[in-house]
Amino acid sequence: MRIFLAVAMMVVPVACTDGGAAVPPNYEAPIDRQAFNAFKAAMKSDWLEKPYKIGDPPETMLAIYLQMYSHVNRITETPSTKDPLAEIGINVVDSREPGKITFRSGYLPLARVEEFERQRSLRFTAHVPFSRLLRKDEDPPSSEMRELIAKTRANYFAAEECERLLDSLAKECFVEAARASLDGDTVRIEGYLHFVQKAHFGDLDPKKDWSFSTANLDLTRNPSHTTTRESARDRKALYRLATKQCSEIRKREGNCALSSLWIDERRDTRSGGYKLTARAEYGFLTALD
Repeated sequence: MRIFLAVAMMVVPVACTDGGAAVPPNYEAPIDRQAFNAFKAAMKSDWLEKPYKIGDPPETMLAIYLQMYSHVNRITETPSTKDPLAEIGINVVDSREPGKITFRSGYLPLARVEEFERQRSLRFTAHVPFSRLLRKDEDPPSSEMRELIAKTRANYFAAEECERLLDSLAKECFVEAARASLDGDTVRIEGYLHFVQKAHFGDLDPKKDWSFSTANLDLTRNPSHTTTRESARDRKALYRLATKQCSEIRKREGNCALSSLWIDERRDTRSGGYKLTARAEYGFLTALD
């Protein structure tokens, strides 16, 4: 379900998930099961003065958004020092930084592979024609309004990127933030998404001890070239490649979690197109003899 809210006369998508959850894109509290479940129940919770129905006017949707945001902001969380895998009987001997209680980078996306985790993210940049952001049959805006429209439509584009993730490697996804800047007739969009991977992590034997490792792999060994027409297709191919790389790790180690993705698109002055570079980080556990 995708929910749109009217805020200060601008229509902004709040969330895009496959599981029907609503999450404000700029929500800064830690992503955890309690907060996410509160959002997930928001549309039918009895603490709403008036539950949302498809077709309700923007004023109703805005009022619901404010109630939801106030409700979840009252949930105060402190960073947990509990190991999620230890709680289910899996002993990972090196999950924490040496001599500290903090977890190693990339560990929590693995340990919480079935839920949203702030460290598990996709950061991407893309370039699209300005006309691509206009609604069907929408008249071109005046030059003074172009930048405003580009910025307010960035979330729409980022929500579409969530859909591309859902078609490839993710079973849930939401947009935390998106921003846009004009470059002539082209718009540069930066998006920051969170997701839950679709592929099964793997099975762990609680009778064994495990060691945590990460792998940071290039998805483009050399910068590949793309165009505004082809970039969405090319990013989707990179998501499929990331899924394949994780599958190869899973075949070798018995498990794999996709920790983060980074995709950068920069103008290539020689070709007139864009250079595309990407990498992915994976986490996995190795059984100790």
